[in-house]
Amino acid sequence: MSQFSAGCLIFFPAGLIFGWMSQFSAGCLIFFPVGLIFGWMSQFSAGCLIFFPAAGFGWMSQFSAGCLIFRLDVSICSWMCHFSSSWFHFGLVVSFFGWMSHFSAGCLTFFPAGLIFGWMSKFSAGCLIFYPAGLIFGWVSQFSAGCLICFPAGLIFGPMSQFSAGCLISCPAAGLIFGWMSQFSAGCLIFFPAGLIFGWMSLFFSSWFNFRLDVSIFGWMSQFLSSWFNFRLVVSFFGWMSQFSAGCLICFPAGLIFGWMSHFFSSWFNFRLDVSIFGWMSHFSAGCLIFRPAV
Repeated sequence: MSQFSAGCLIFFPAGLIFGWMSQFSAGCLIFFPVGLIFGWMSQFSAGCLIFFPAAGFGWMSQFSAGCLIFRLDVSICSWMCHFSSSWFHFGLVVSFFGWMSHFSAGCLTFFPAGLIFGWMSKFSAGCLIFYPAGLIFGWVSQFSAGCLICFPAGLIFGPMSQFSAGCLISCPAAGLIFGWMSQFSAGCLIFFPAGLIFGWMSLFFSSWFNFRLDVSIFGWMSQFLSSWFNFRLVVSFFGWMSQFSAGCLICFPAGLIFGWMSHFFSSWFNFRLDVSIFGWMSHFSAGCLIFRPAV
């Protein structure tokens, strides 16, 4: 979670057991271990680089320097990266062995995969889906459950429809501000809305529910993963983030000038408070107070 406080960036990542978190506040370094099983987190705040992987096999990295936000989430073999600089959105989603890339840069929303003339292959519910993709007025062909699916795609409001295993898939693929694309794949619904300023994407995948929502200005993302609930909410100014992970609640509220973060972890209370100019941090962990001033 990142926020701007008095013109400089305050960023609060967190983990559980063996992780750690570092931060720059008012030109000095504050380093304290945190943790999330085998996750770890490092960041440079008041610079430009913020990088923090976390969670079992999953991890998330983010660059936040006033305009660029990059998030990468991994769940076993799936991940999503997101560039948000108030006009550019790049989303990459993997389900088992598949992936999808999405460009939304003011006018272009590109859901088929690859760089320019790339391609996309994925395994979904035990069947192979292969997408060779074009650039602007490209096309997409795929094999799904042993049958060929070929459908054209437009530029801004171009629609695409397909037949897959006897059912019709209608995909208005690209929109300018509130563009979206929906698709049925092997009996499960995949729905990808995406826009310019308030762009978002929701996704249903086979045996579990996976929901991601991203907005560039007051961006936030909620996500359901397999057997546990994982919810992340990020807002740039008066942001906060709450997360359920493996049955424990993690709640991260953050203010503007006197930014703070409260963190609930299973059986103990974890509270961090950071201020940008005369930055300081109070930390309650397992019933003991850790106070670190930074000027």
